[in-house]
This record gives sequence, C-alpha cells and structure tokens, in this order.
Amino acid sequence: MAVDHKGSRQALGNARRLRIWLLLAATLVCGLIVALYLAYAVLPGLAMTRLARSMGVDMSYSGMEVGPGPSVVIHDLLVRPTSPTGPNEPILRVGYVRARMGLLGIIVMRPRLVSIEARDLDCRLVYNRSTSQWNLGRMRLASSGTGGYLPQIRLRDGRVVVSSIGPDGPETIYALQMDGLCQARGSGGYQLDLMAGYNGKRIYLTGAWSKGGMYIEGRLDKGQRVPSSSEKPDVRLELNYNTKADYTLKAWVKALAFDRTTEVSVLSMVQPLLAGRFDPFERLKRLFDRFQPSGQIDLELDVEGNLGLLQASSCRGVVSCKGIGICDRRFPYPLHDLTGQIGMDPNGFVGRRLKARHGDGEVVIDFWAGAGSNEGAYQVEVLCTDLLLDQDLYQALGPNLQELWSSFDPHGRVALRYAVSRHPGGQERYSLLVKPVGVNLVYKGFPYPLEDLKGEILFEPQQVTLSNLTARANAGTVLINGTASGLDANDQTLDLTIDAFDIPLDRTLADALNKTQRALYDRMDPSGRVDAKVRVQRVDQGPGAVQIQADIAVKDAAVSVLDGRARLREVAGQVQLNNHEMVVNGLSCTYSTGRLVVQGRMPLVPGREVAEGWSIDAYGVDLNDLARDLPGWPGSWLRALGARGPVDLEARIDMGGPGMPVSYHATIQCLRDSLLPEAIPIPFSDLTGQVRIDDRSVVLKDLSMRLADQMNADGMARVAVDGNIQMDPNGLKSAVLGLLIQDLAIGPALTAILPRPMHSICSHVSSGSIRQASGILHLSHGPDGRLAVEIHGDASVDRLDLKVGPAAAEMAGQVQTTISYGPGLRTGRISIANGTVKVNNRTVDRLTAILLYDGQHRRWVSTELQGRFCGGLLSGSCQIGTYAPALPFEVELATIDAAMDMGGREDKGSDRSSGSMDAWLAICGYLGEPLDMTGQCKVKVRHIQVGRSSLLWQLVDILRLKEPSDYTFDRLEVDSYIRHDKVLIERFDLSGTSTAFQGAGSLDLAKDELDLTLIARSKKRLSAAEPTSLQALTEGLGGGVVRMEIRGKTSSPKITTRPLPVLEEPFRLLGTVR
Repeated sequence: MAVDHKGSRQALGNARRLRIWLLLAATLVCGLIVALYLAYAVLPGLAMTRLARSMGVDMSYSGMEVGPGPSVVIHDLLVRPTSPTGPNEPILRVGYVRARMGLLGIIVMRPRLVSIEARDLDCRLVYNRSTSQWNLGRMRLASSGTGGYLPQIRLRDGRVVVSSIGPDGPETIYALQMDGLCQARGSGGYQLDLMAGYNGKRIYLTGAWSKGGMYIEGRLDKGQRVPSSSEKPDVRLELNYNTKADYTLKAWVKALAFDRTTEVSVLSMVQPLLAGRFDPFERLKRLFDRFQPSGQIDLELDVEGNLGLLQASSCRGVVSCKGIGICDRRFPYPLHDLTGQIGMDPNGFVGRRLKARHGDGEVVIDFWAGAGSNEGAYQVEVLCTDLLLDQDLYQALGPNLQELWSSFDPHGRVALRYAVSRHPGGQERYSLLVKPVGVNLVYKGFPYPLEDLKGEILFEPQQVTLSNLTARANAGTVLINGTASGLDANDQTLDLTIDAFDIPLDRTLADALNKTQRALYDRMDPSGRVDAKVRVQRVDQGPGAVQIQADIAVKDAAVSVLDGRARLREVAGQVQLNNHEMVVNGLSCTYSTGRLVVQGRMPLVPGREVAEGWSIDAYGVDLNDLARDLPGWPGSWLRALGARGPVDLEARIDMGGPGMPVSYHATIQCLRDSLLPEAIPIPFSDLTGQVRIDDRSVVLKDLSMRLADQMNADGMARVAVDGNIQMDPNGLKSAVLGLLIQDLAIGPALTAILPRPMHSICSHVSSGSIRQASGILHLSHGPDGRLAVEIHGDASVDRLDLKVGPAAAEMAGQVQTTISYGPGLRTGRISIANGTVKVNNRTVDRLTAILLYDGQHRRWVSTELQGRFCGGLLSGSCQIGTYAPALPFEVELATIDAAMDMGGREDKGSDRSSGSMDAWLAICGYLGEPLDMTGQCKVKVRHIQVGRSSLLWQLVDILRLKEPSDYTFDRLEVDSYIRHDKVLIERFDLSGTSTAFQGAGSLDLAKDELDLTLIARSKKRLSAAEPTSLQALTEGLGGGVVRMEIRGKTSSPKITTRPLPVLEEPFRLLGTVR
C-alpha cells in the first residue's frame, strides 16, 4: 500500500494546530481567570490610587470588599486635600460606598463604573478667610477618557456642611441634608433628582446636564405633598459653559425665607464657590450679617466668568424684598415689612425707596454700598415721617445718646432722617435728624414738662444740634436752639439758647427747681408770667462748668418778700440770672397803695463773694403797710409811731458780702401822713417832710405835722421836727431832736404825752395854750445801758388855767426849760420870764422865777421868785414835790406897796377902792382834791379909800356915817391862818379918823363864803381891848356900840347889826340890815 505522505503531513499539521489552539485556549482561560482575579483583587485598589493621584487628594478607607456584579464595597472612605497650605481636615467622609463596574471593562483591563451608591456621606467644605483658600487645595477633576460618560449616582443620608475660618474662629455658613439620584438620559446627558433639607425645610431639586450646560430647578416642600414637576419652580439655576471653561450662570429664587437665627442668606450657598478678594457675594453676606434679615425675598442673579478663575467672576442681580424684617447691628432698631428691590452689579449694591415699618410708622430706606475701586464705601439714608419714640429706639442708641434720652425722657412721635456714609479708606460718618411731632419731654436737670415739641434735632458724631425747637410749657411757649458737642469725650461743650414766652409762675415751675431754689421760690410764692431768654454753656469740665445766663422779663406778676410779710403785685421788669447771682433791673410793682421800682443783685450760691445790693424807689406807699412788713427796728419803730398814710421812699441796701455787715440808706418823703404813737397817744396829721434812715442813724428833716384837735388851740397848731437819731444793733443809741410847736392847747391831752413824773404837776393845769415852743431833745444810753433824756426848750405861754384850789388862777409868760431823765427825773431847771399870774382877778405881772429840781428830795425849788403885784413888789420862794397823786408844796410870798382894790371889783371913778398894801403869805400842804394846806397870812393896808361898791362902803353905809372923813381909814391889819380850804381870820382891825372896826371870822375858800363878826367902835378906844358898855355909851355912836355880823358869799354877803345886850332896845331904832 502506498502511503500518501502529503495527506499525512496535512493531518499532522491540523492536529498540531488544534493542539496549539487548545493550548492557547487553555492559556486564555488561565489568563482570564488570572485577569478576573486581578480585577476583583487588585484593580479596585489600583483604580482608587490612580483616581486619588489624578484628583490631587489622599484617599483612605478602613476596608474594601469585592462583591458580585462585579462591584466593590468600601467602608469609611476619607478624602483629604494634598495641599500643604490648606486645611488638613477631611473633605469627605463616607460610611458606605458601593461601586459597580462593567465586566467587559474589567476583562479588557479598562474598568468602567456603572453605578455608585453612597450612604452616610459627610462633605466638609471650609474656606479660610485669611488666605482666601478652600480646603479643596489642588483637587481637580480628571478626564475619564470615556467621552464624558458618568455613572449612575445614588446618595442616601448625605450631609454637606459649608463653613469658614476667620479671625473670630470657625463659622458654619450652611448645612444641607441630601438624598438624590443622578443618571443618564436617553437622549444624552444626565438627569438630576435631589431632595435637600435646609434649616428644617425641604426643597426638591430636579435638573439636567448635557454637554455645554446644565439647569437645576427647585420646589419647596408644600407640606405632606411632594411638589409636582409641572409646578412653577421656587429656584432655577441655568449654567452654560464652553470648552474654554467660560460660563454664565442665571439664578432665580422665589419666596426665599429667612429668620433671625440664619446668619447668611441663600446667596451664601453660591458665595463659597465664587469667593474672591473682590467677591460681591462676600460683601452681600456681610451686609446681610449686619442687618440680620428675616422674611422672604425673590432673587435674580446673572453671574459670568471662567470656571478656572471663579474669583474673577462678575455678578449682577436684583433682590426683591417681601415683608423682610431687619435690624442693623450698629443701630439695632428693628424694622419689619420691608419691601422694595436691592440691585447689585460689579460697582456695588443699590437700594432705592425700600419701605419698612416699625410699629405703625413707615420707614423709607435708600442705600448704596460700593465695590471694586469703591470697596468699603457706602451711603445709607432712612426717612420716617411718623415714628413712635419707644423702647426699641432707646435701645438702638449708643450709651451717650441713651444718657441724653434719659435726661429728657421723651414721649410721643417724631419724623426722622438717618444718614450714614463712608468714603473709601475714610471714617464712617452718620447723622440723625429728628423732627418731633407732638413730643412731650421733661429734662431731669430741670424737670419742667414741655409739651407738643416741634422743630429739628440733628445728631452727628460728637455733636447734637437743636434748631427751632418749640414746645408748650404749661400755658406758655419755649423756643430752643443750640449745640452740644464732645458727647463721647471728656471735653464736652454745650451752647444752648432757650427763649420762653408767657411761662406761668406756678407750682409746676416750683417742682422743677432744686432744693435750694425751691426754698427761695416758696418764700417768694410768685405768681404771674415771665418771658425768658436763657443761654446755657459748658466750655470746660469740673464743678460749675455749665454756665447759665438768663434774661427774664416779668409780666404782671406777684411775689412775697420780707419772709412773706409783704406781697408785691403787678410786678414787671427785667431780671438777670447766672450761676452766681441774680440781677434785677428796673423791676416795678405795686405795693400797698403805691408803686415800687426795685434794682439790685443777690448771690445764688451760699458763700459766693458777690456784692449784694438793692435799690428801691417807692411812690405813695402806705406807712401802715411798711410798719407791718419791715423787719427789725424799722418796722417796730414805725409801728410804735402808729404811722399811717402815703410816702415816697428811696432806699439803697448793700448786703456787704459774706461776713460783712448789711448797710442801707433810705429816704422817706412824707405826703400828709398821720401818726398815733404808742408812747404819745395823741394823733398827729398832715405830716410832711423827710426821714433819712441808714444802718446807723435816722435823720429827720423839715418834718411838720398838725396836732390833734384836743391839742389845737386855734386850728393852726403844728409841730416841726428836725434831728438825728443814732442806732446800734441793740436799738437806739442816741438822738438829738429839734422841736418847734405852734398854737399848742394845754390840757389832759398834753399831760398824757409828757414824762410820767410831770403828770401830777400838769394835772393841776385845766386848760391853756402855748403860742410857740421850741427845744432840743437829747436821748442817749448811759454806761449802764439805761436811756437818758435831756430837754432844752423855751415856750411862749399865752394862758394857763391852774387848778390850785378853790380860787381861779391863770398864768402866762416866757418859759425856758432844761430837764434830764435817766431813769426818772434827775435834774431840771425851769425859768419863767415876764410872767403873769391872775388869781381871783388879782394879777401878778413881770413875774420871774427859776425852779430847780432837787433830785434827792424829788421836788422843785425856787428861791428867786419876783414880780409886780398891783404896782408893788412881789418876792418869795416855793417848793413843789413830785410825789403822786398829791403833790407837797411850800409857798412863801411877800408884797410891798401894792396898790390894792378893796371892793372886789375893779370899778371906775369914785366906785374904786384903793390903798397901799404890804402882805406876807406862807402856806404848805398837798395839791389835790380836796386841797390840803395850812399856812399863815398877814396883811397891812394903808391909806384906804372906800369905794361905793365895796364891802367897806356897805359897813359904813349901815352905820349911816355921812362925813367924808367917815370913808377914809388909816390902816387895815388882818392876821389869819389857813387850814385846808378855810381861812381863819384871827384879827381884823380897820381904823380910820372917826370909825374903827375890829373883829374875827373865817373865809371858806371852797364855798367862797365869808363869816365875819365886827365891832364898830370909837377910835379913842385902845386897839387891843374890847369896848366896854360904858365906852360904847360915851363914844358918840348915835345910840351905842354896834356888833356887825357879815355872812354869805363874798360877792354879796348879808350884814346883820346887833347892839350890845344892855342897849339892845335903843339900837333897834338904828335898823338891822341894809
């Protein structure tokens, strides 16, 4: 058989090839097994290492498991940045990660992620403000080399926290709770479905990503229902980019809610991604941080730039506020219901006509905040036309303005304009213009309530300006202008001008004064109204730094002075006040019945060396009111004088300052006034003249007054007084007074005003008059403090009617007097010249006498009494005691060659009796009622001629004597004794050429009755013996001796004749009574 070698070789080749393929298949299977092992065991780790290296991060995990699918499960995955300068905290923590890969990729050694499931994810994104870096460091997104394919990603229980680190420490910007799914779309690109929880609220986000752009829409949770995708989104973001990484981003946010616990807005979610040195979102965040917004906004944003230079991106947008509440941290005054739009662009932010409310007041806000070259510049203006002054506004003010607020305690409503601005690199400046609208306030330094305050108050840094502030003050008005500066410094200044009109002086004003001022106010008890212009200044520090200058115009006011004793009314004039004193310029008022004009000054600070002085001019003021109101001795002096009537007064008072005595000078012009002195209870009227008073003396000049009617002799009686009275702190020191009295009536009224020791003497003067009297009165206090009085005077006495007994007596003449008291009558001298005394129509003229007071025996003594009595000489002496009530006296008188009328009346012609008389009288006793005296009287009369109407004529006529010689008697001798009011005639002896009478009897002075028994006898008888019966028969008396009994009134006595008993019958022929 033949062998076919060609076929064998072919079969052998086929077998060999089969073995080779089988070997290759076995090798491939083994390689596949090894590859799968490597893919499951080695590739995941290699892939993570490669991924971490490509992304620029460090990755670590606690464990990894390969599962079916094929898939990889990673536990506790940590991702950290690799940048040594950035924060080293983990960026990402994932508790559980399951990644499923495609099998073909593993076989061909090109693994491809099909899906990723992450649970318990915690992503921490941190921004370092000081370095302007994120914790992403050099992290980057690497190309997958798969044409942009992304796996399906499912996230469960994810948390993303964005925070920052600054000088104040870490700050959480926001924290999001996230669950969602990202997967490919059928038409290309990817679909996003995400639920995010933020601040207790949930938002459902949907979106799509395709080549060159993406969009995201968000819808807020409406409660239990998941919002439908057909509903209008609350948030929409549109991102477009190109291969050069240039992008544009448009964002719309509707009804985004804020509250005061949120420190940033939703813009902060975008801001970390776009943060840079000039990032507008950072500035917007700071703006929102400052104003703490809460409420809802609509947001529109347009952002453009490059994804590689996000910090260079530009942003434009509009924030529409819908009922936002804001509160500026720098001026924490809360506003609510803010509406309006805020625009932003690369140059900054602008808000125009933003409207908000506080309470029931509306606020309008305009602001601008710069960016770029205007970085740090801003301008804000807040307007309000009707805002309540409440506690919120008070809390918004700084400490100094709060102190100012507390000082005035305002209540009411205001319109205000608040403006704050800052230039780049400059200081912030602010101003607050307040226009009160019916504000009431009370300044605690002067708590006088001001109501309905209007005007302007401008608050600026370190200064407050008040412009045309007007207010009602009780029933008046007040206008205030001025500035206060340096409020935050120690060198505060103040300059205020206060104009007040028609301010009432009432208790409201009193309650506003301090304790010292109120005490003065209460003492003065003012009423009425005043206008005032007050300037308050403070130019330095320390006590008394605030200077007050006030010009006050008083209108129709009333005020009490002199510790309330005097009330001044209709007060008008100018008063100036400052810190130290009060100055009164021409203050006129009504006091009593007249007007006063007061000028002067008074210190307001105790101990302040301010010279206090007053000038007072009074016109027509009643002395009675001055006496009632003046303090000290002037008032008591006027009261003692019982002064009444109007006077003009000029007074100057110098208080002298602390420790200095008060001095004053006053001139009183009397205007027909009246006096009723306590010490001299006699009224004086029609007082004119001048009284000058100072602190040491009283000067009386040309004082003239009319005496009271009971002392007025003929209706013209006046007293003129001039003199000087010296005073000391204890009262009267000394006085010299000159007196001139005219037409003075003498009587009980005059007695009452004379010193008491003279009352008993003057009580025996029933009436009289002094034509003129003048004298000088000296008063002084002796070393023992007792008052001494000296009187030097002279008087022209027209008539004095004396009561010295039953006989009527009159006296006239010139009297000079020198008397001293202290105490009691010490010395006295009374000189009488050219005097006249009449007793029972018998006159002593040319009387001179000097009476000296004997203080030891308390009596007046005169040893030089001389005069003329009926043409003869009269001499004698007397003593008059001063014991009351009966005055002891002794009188001895002698007269020589007195031509005496013997008839009882001064008849003419042959009816007049005459004779030459020598007489001696000595009596003593007590002047009083009844008259008590004893004495002796002897009378000798020569060459007696009997007048037809005399008693002697009646005696001779009874005896029927017809011869002329029967009416001529040689002598008459009478010896008598005086006892009380009777004169006992011991011997009556009348003898003539043919007839003689002799007898005895008595004379009752009180009854003016005579009881005299005479015996008519012959002259041849012995004068010392009674005639005997024989003698009577032989003496040729025509029938015998006659006894004559004379009884009755001395002016018309009854004469009875009786013969002696032996010849009684014959004598009956003679008759008895004629």
